[in-house]
Amino acid sequence: MTQTTLNSLASSASTNSPSIPGTPSRRIVEMPKESTVVDFAYSVHSDVGHRCSGAKVNGRLVPLRTELKNGDIVDIITSTNQTPSKDWLKFVKT
Repeated sequence: MTQTTLNSLASSASTNSPSIPGTPSRRIVEMPKESTVVDFAYSVHSDVGHRCSGAKVNGRLVPLRTELKNGDIVDIITSTNQTPSKDWLKFVKT
């Protein structure tokens, strides 16, 4: 999927629609509105969510509580030393 296609999908979504972020390989992942990087990590795979230690959104490092928007490109950073945090429950949506 091209960046143009991803941008087209993002711009056609209304403000009440779910977020439509994607992976660096252009895989589209439909998420509930206001979903965070951690929600996205778990939607990719439970092991990715469990090991999520950081993320880049559109090439920039962001906090795990960052809410995703249509067209965002999300790259999850994982670590074998990372485990889920109870603090994540304060901001995850799914």
